[in-house]
Amino acid sequence: MSRLPPPASAFDSVCSSRLLYSGRRGRHTMGVEPVEDLRGSLAFTTLTDVLQFLSTTGRTGELWVEGGPNQRASQVYFDHGSVYHAQEGTTTGIDALVEIISWVEGTFIFSTNKACPTVTIEVSLQNALVEAARRLDEHRREIAERDHKRAPQRLLSSFAESSEVLAAILTARDGSPLASANPDDTVKMEELGKGLKTLIETIDGLGGAHGCQPFGGF
Repeated sequence: MSRLPPPASAFDSVCSSRLLYSGRRGRHTMGVEPVEDLRGSLAFTTLTDVLQFLSTTGRTGELWVEGGPNQRASQVYFDHGSVYHAQEGTTTGIDALVEIISWVEGTFIFSTNKACPTVTIEVSLQNALVEAARRLDEHRREIAERDHKRAPQRLLSSFAESSEVLAAILTARDGSPLASANPDDTVKMEELGKGLKTLIETIDGLGGAHGCQPFGGF
């Protein structure tokens, strides 16, 4: 039965208490019989930590991961601690690594003596993880910005649906609509926007006459 070497880092100590080891044999690959020697759950660790552990301990084999929103399967291949290939569905390389390390739920199994089928990652694991983390942060920012832009529309739509108003509109200072809700299509939104522009100009004029500064908006 294959066992991992004695803990050599802080993460190794975590592994000894949180990961399960097994000597179950897997399927044959390239004439060599693979041996499953590490398995665990993402409930107790992160894939980034697992990848770094396999790298620092110089492992060769396949990390098989099942997780994500739809419990999809993915693979990451190591050769003497270096990562050479990652695949998630039809996606490979760094793009696949971005998806894989974003998973916070699932299970993983590492099997030794499984040959890497191809090379899609040609940088060190550390550089690959840095790039994957950068892309993941960028993707999250894009989602946050998109949600922020959609927030006024969602707010107005919710307000219109839960009240007896005929329509609701949010405009810029020039009267151009930023978001609108017109459930019954009974209000001419362009005319309403122009009316609000006139109202804003009137209020600014009255405020200016009394030494007040115009409201700059949000």
